[in-house]
Amino acid sequence: SIVDIIKNTDEEGNMTIQFLLSNNEKTQAVAIPNGIGITSIEESFDDTTYYLSIELTNGEIVTVDFEKPKDPNTWHTGSSTPDSSLGKDGDFYFDIDDTTIYAKTANKWVTVIQFENNETEYTVKFVKTAEDILDFKDTEFTIKNGTTFYSNNFTIPKPYRVGYTFGGWYTTQNPNPYINGMFTDLTIVNCDITLYPYWIPNAE
Repeated sequence: SIVDIIKNTDEEGNMTIQFLLSNNEKTQAVAIPNGIGITSIEESFDDTTYYLSIELTNGEIVTVDFEKPKDPNTWHTGSSTPDSSLGKDGDFYFDIDDTTIYAKTANKWVTVIQFENNETEYTVKFVKTAEDILDFKDTEFTIKNGTTFYSNNFTIPKPYRVGYTFGGWYTTQNPNPYINGMFTDLTIVNCDITLYPYWIPNAE
C-alpha cells in the first residue's frame, strides 16, 4: 500500500510526485507542469492491480498502477479539512479547495503535501488595427494556462470591415496563412497572446 508521497519541484516550477509503497518501491513519477494543478485523485482496483487516477486542471488524467496490496488505501475527497471520524489509518484525503493531501495516522489526519496554487492565468488580446473596422474595439480575455476558448465557453470576436473579408486572428499583423497558424477556439493558451485580424480584400 502507499505509505508516503514524494514531491520534487525543479527551478522552472515543474513538479513531479511519486508514491512510496510499503515494500519501499516507488511508483512511476507523475509530471505536473508549472501552471497546472490537480483537480481530483481517485482510486480503483481489480483482482490484481491498484489504480490511482490523477486529474489535472488542464483536463489530462494520469494513471498510476501497481500490484494490488492486501489492504488497499482508500482515497477520500472533500472541500475542507477532513473530520477525524472519516476513514481509517492508512487512508488518504484530497482537499480540492486547499489542494492538500492528508494521510490518516494514529486516527488523526496529517498533512502530507500541500500544493501551491499554480493555476497561472494569461491574457488573450484582440486588437483593432484600422478605424474602419465596424462594431469592434480592443477586447481582452483572461484564460487559465493549458485551456482553450472552447473549454472556457469563450467566443472569438468576428469583426466586420467594408470591402474586406475577415480571414481570422493571427499573432502578426501581416500573416502568411500558409505558414502562420490561425488562432482558433481549440488553440491551447500557455502565454500572453496579442492577436491581429487578417483582412482579405474583396474582388472588385
